[in-house]
Amino acid sequence: FCFWDFIFGQLPFDSDAGAYYEHIKFYIENLMKGIYPLWSPQSNHQVPCEFFLRRFDSFNPIFFLIILFKSLGIPFEQAYRLFLAMYYLFAMTGFYLLAKRVLGDKLAAFVAFLLLTFSSF
Repeated sequence: FCFWDFIFGQLPFDSDAGAYYEHIKFYIENLMKGIYPLWSPQSNHQVPCEFFLRRFDSFNPIFFLIILFKSLGIPFEQAYRLFLAMYYLFAMTGFYLLAKRVLGDKLAAFVAFLLLTFSSF
């Protein structure tokens, strides 16, 4: 429910998110054509893509979620937003499991999870 406005595009991409969206869109669309993009003719000054590919880990298998969503007919922007929300939830689940193991207490791990999720600290 908290991600509803974000997933359905009612909240804009802010700061670097717009640039990341463009780079990942170019990357995924080329992957769907069977091309591993090393060069972007649309970007400023036609620069190599390697710098941006390294920044978002081009070999991350979770990017295939976007391809799955696209193949199910979901528009790219919504597929990307859904991917980001799911990736965030995967990361938060991993944090909770790690905190549970380190702290040895489910309640303390859950409190740590809530602090990370809903706090700006």
